Amino acid sequence: MNRSQSFTKLNPADFLRKYNNQVMLWENRVRSGSSRPAAAKESREREEEAVFTPKINPRSKQLAKDIERIENRVQKLQEEKKKKIDKMQQISQPSFHPTINPVSEMIALENRRSLMEGS
Repeated sequence: MNRSQSFTKLNPADFLRKYNNQVMLWENRVRSGSSRPAAAKESREREEEAVFTPKINPRSKQLAKDIERIENRVQKLQEEKKKKIDKMQQISQPSFHPTINPVSEMIALENRRSLMEGS
């Protein structure tokens, strides 16, 4: 608000009358369940009159029949994803497990001991 605008003092009786009028209007809106009863009625009437039925061509109908339900598609996609993850986990695990004969194992153990003692 600009500083140049001036304020006028309200008459208390005038204020009370306007306030009570606004309260009464609000209570009526609350009771009717609409902020604007006439607009709500008009809106309901328009909704009842509006009966839109789209025309679907035969090709679209056929395509719609061929589409699988979303629940089934999601389930299949989740199963495929789980299989891919399992396969990737199997691939990432080493498949080579060397076997060491007892003599080589003893030599490796002695080398580790000598390294530990030397440091």
